Amino acid sequence: LIKSQEQTLLFEDRFHGDKLDLTKWKHEVGHKAFASGKQMCYRPDNVAVNNGLKITAKPEEVECDKNGTILQFTSGRIKTLGTFNFTYIEVKAKLSNGKNLQPALWTKSP
Repeated sequence: LIKSQEQTLLFEDRFHGDKLDLTKWKHEVGHKAFASGKQMCYRPDNVAVNNGLKITAKPEEVECDKNGTILQFTSGRIKTLGTFNFTYIEVKAKLSNGKNLQPALWTKSP
């Protein structure tokens, strides 16, 4: 992430190595969602770093929370929310497409 006009780099991750840099990213766990229709349970096991970031969605029935909520899919979700503010962002991403998939890259304000 780069400040506009000053062009000072604030944040960068090229996802080299073999694990997620937990000094930059936080795992989302459970079934928090921005929209209704929560069908996916977010788990750290579905997030990997291997020649880039890989987030895998799987059709598997899991108990997702302490209330016993059963969901049909697992996936991964990471965030930096609340870490910093930005006005300019550059992203290079390869997103999957297919039936019942919603690849997404969210840029939410703090």
